[in-house]
Amino acid sequence: MAADPQAAAGAEVLHRLDVAAGATVVDAGCGSGRVTELLLERHPDVTVVALDASPSMLAAAGDRLARFGGRVVLRQADLGKAWPLDGPADAVVSTSTFHWVLDHDRLFGHVFAALRPGGALVAQCGGHGSLRAVLATAASRGVAVEGRNTYATAADTIDRLAAAGFVDVWVWLQPEPVAFPTREALAAYLADSALAPYDGGVAAAAGVAAALPAPVADFVRLNVLARRAAP
Repeated sequence: MAADPQAAAGAEVLHRLDVAAGATVVDAGCGSGRVTELLLERHPDVTVVALDASPSMLAAAGDRLARFGGRVVLRQADLGKAWPLDGPADAVVSTSTFHWVLDHDRLFGHVFAALRPGGALVAQCGGHGSLRAVLATAASRGVAVEGRNTYATAADTIDRLAAAGFVDVWVWLQPEPVAFPTREALAAYLADSALAPYDGGVAAAAGVAAALPAPVADFVRLNVLARRAAP
């Protein structure tokens, strides 16, 4: 249950990806590999370099993706620093990750450097206003939520992408509240995912779910499409 909203968002993002046979795609923030698995299944002729900062997530992704053999390479990486790639990629895909990177100017510089000329960025992450009610409720219960995310506006993201050198930029915000069947289900999701990275988040999850007006995670998605110009 915990990863289902992210997996659903990731599946939507993959519908926007158009790559040729033989392409190399970077999955920036692969987590346990659920979206990476969909990517490899939908594009049976591509190779994927899957990046994540968490060794435990990479281990889970390795188990999930073992059946794809050499079509997937797993690398530990901090997306806010230079990416450990062997060569340029034809596309960078990212879902439910970029909002955990504080410096988006630097982030988009690394994305640009990862792409070959003509390469595409297809991404979705938390955007301005995402989980506002959840985080405000968590903060009222002592959870340290400040300074951990960049929930950017569309306008700021457009400016940052242009400054990094991208063209054909298309960015939009999409409110996407996710209703859970019970408050207990929402609490489990908050403890396992949305509040887990915050100090005190896991312990407060049940109280946050109980205090919200309804068992809803008030996501706002930031959708990004952009391209590195061809020569």
